[in-house]
Amino acid sequence: MSPTWALYSYIICSYAAGIVLCLAPWSTLWDHNYFVELLGIRDTIASGWVRGAISGLGAVNLMLAIRSILSISKLPAKTTDAGQHEIEV
Repeated sequence: MSPTWALYSYIICSYAAGIVLCLAPWSTLWDHNYFVELLGIRDTIASGWVRGAISGLGAVNLMLAIRSILSISKLPAKTTDAGQHEIEV
């Protein structure tokens, strides 16, 4: 059985979330957000600790996406009776 679309979707979502979480805390949109003003958490959100923690979560998502990509390339190929190659998951 070949890797399914669910696996590819997981990789794409993990990569996209990683990029957004790594870059968003350091952008100007982070400081000028409607929800920050609504909830009154500007001082907490502007903290370097919070920004670093969220960027760290983004780095974890990126590492998971890379690990999943590498695991697909390391899957052993299995030959079927018809001579076609399949990848075991």
